[in-house]
Amino acid sequence: MSDAQQPASQQANSKQGDKNPYKDSLNLPKTSFAMKANLIQAEPQSLKRWEDTRVFNRIQVVRESAEPFVFHDGPPYANGPIHMGHMLNKVLKDFVVRGALMEGRRVRFVPGWDTHGLPIEHKVMTELHEKGKTAKLETLTPEQRHMAIRRECATAATKFIGLQAEQMKRLLTLADYADPYYTLMPAYEGKVLEVFADLIDQGVVVRALKPVHWSIANKTALAEAELEYEDRTDLSVYVDFEAVDRAKVAAAFGLLAEAPADAEEIDDARILDVTPSFTIWTTTPWTLPANLAIAVHERYRYALVEIDGNTTIMASDLVAGVAKKAGAENVVVRAETEGAKRVGLEYRHPFCERKGRVVSADYVTLEDGTGLVHTAPGHGAEDYRTGLKEGLPAYCPVREDGTYDDTVPEWLRGKSIWDANKEIAERLRASGHLLHDHTFVHSYPHDWRSKTPVVFRATEQWFVGVDVPMKRDGKTLRARALEAIANEVGFTPEWGRTRLRGMLESRPDRCISRQRSWGLPIPAFKMKDGSTFLTSASVRAIAKRFSEKGSDAWFQESPAELLSHYDASKDPAAPKGLDIASLAKLYDIFDVWFEAGRSWNAVLRARNVGNTSELYLEGSD
Repeated sequence: MSDAQQPASQQANSKQGDKNPYKDSLNLPKTSFAMKANLIQAEPQSLKRWEDTRVFNRIQVVRESAEPFVFHDGPPYANGPIHMGHMLNKVLKDFVVRGALMEGRRVRFVPGWDTHGLPIEHKVMTELHEKGKTAKLETLTPEQRHMAIRRECATAATKFIGLQAEQMKRLLTLADYADPYYTLMPAYEGKVLEVFADLIDQGVVVRALKPVHWSIANKTALAEAELEYEDRTDLSVYVDFEAVDRAKVAAAFGLLAEAPADAEEIDDARILDVTPSFTIWTTTPWTLPANLAIAVHERYRYALVEIDGNTTIMASDLVAGVAKKAGAENVVVRAETEGAKRVGLEYRHPFCERKGRVVSADYVTLEDGTGLVHTAPGHGAEDYRTGLKEGLPAYCPVREDGTYDDTVPEWLRGKSIWDANKEIAERLRASGHLLHDHTFVHSYPHDWRSKTPVVFRATEQWFVGVDVPMKRDGKTLRARALEAIANEVGFTPEWGRTRLRGMLESRPDRCISRQRSWGLPIPAFKMKDGSTFLTSASVRAIAKRFSEKGSDAWFQESPAELLSHYDASKDPAAPKGLDIASLAKLYDIFDVWFEAGRSWNAVLRARNVGNTSELYLEGSD
């Protein structure tokens, strides 16, 4: 019988039986939450409700007289949509803000963005190249070219600030999004220059010709934080540098009581009848044209040794290893002596028309190589310091594009240093100065943006000296920073203190200049005599100008206009007879990390939020 043929009472009982008989017996919570998220509809509604209620602004009014909690936002970089790192950072900071508010404290949390620097400029230049517009840039004057690039970069940065701000608001974080800070803001730029002027007052800002990490691809100096290490295959060479005076070498090894005035007077029974060589090892053959010295350790023992008929000098402890690598069959040690007795001996460069000398250096090790270190003061930090000690110039024959200039032998001029590696090895082999060569894989620094290998290259840059005593108390920045992390700053987790201490103890002088367009200009001028004009008073005057006009003024205005707030008569550091009209602007810009690191002054102090942040919550990088 069908349902239609059943009595009505049976149909009713059947429908009641379809219900869950236990439903009415359960005491379940009641909620207005929908069974589905429906984010497409719900999220815009939540965002609108969040905007309409203006929770953060209302809290500021209510908590105006409450105890303040000073919390600062280290700026994320405005070059793309937010990623998981941004989300983690902003959510963790939101926990802090909400926690302090729940404690009844007043929190004025100002979000910010880092907007200058190479990543944005690199991306913009790539896009301009793809659009075929870079050729037109080359037809412009330097200032016009800088401004064209800066306009494109400002547009890109502003676009991503807007994008990231909306994405961060969607996380429903509490922050003053109505009044954020950007490092490209004129007011912010002026405050950065004020701190720079303070550093000048303390005497720690210097301009020097020093080797720095250099990106050939981007033609600019790089900070250590802008390096990534990747495996790279390179050529390793063992090179013989012939001694100038074999008699002095013989005397240093005790084979002669003293070196005779004439090297030809040597009794060949007591020394080989060939000129010995100093054998160095290097993994950068392209730096050999810049060699000016060979470093030894005074306390190590060195051997005068025959390796398959080749008379050479190297550390006694490394003779066996080098001979094995070279595949030598006959190895005879003729004499040994301390490194101190070899200091001052001279040698001839294997393919450049000059002589060098043996010097002493504590960083020479016996871990690898020959115990003799090829020294090119223009191509290495340790080499540079040795050059200063020995009075050697920071000679650098490599141009900004990675090619050799005209100070090298003719067969190298204009060639890429990477192409030159192999050619230099072949020249040394042909001339008999190559003991051994081989390729090997090692970890090598690369430009984090272009992913290309970087080099150490001596260029004129601006530095903040970390070991220069400051005028106010005679302490160095390194010493002051170490004191602060030891006694004034708390760390969570505690191992962060040890990590930062290690970084501060070993870090070199801070290179703060870059050779790019998109950034805050370092307001320095060149005078008629070639010297540089930069005083704390001139920087403060330009800080006022930048606060009014923005840093684009550096590329658009004359020196007189830029220094409209400057009075040389009130500046004790002003050079005599200063002619402002004759000044020429320099075009280095600040390292972007220097700008971001001044946010405490440009945000906390400038906006009267507080002088010291109670907490910094940032990534370990």
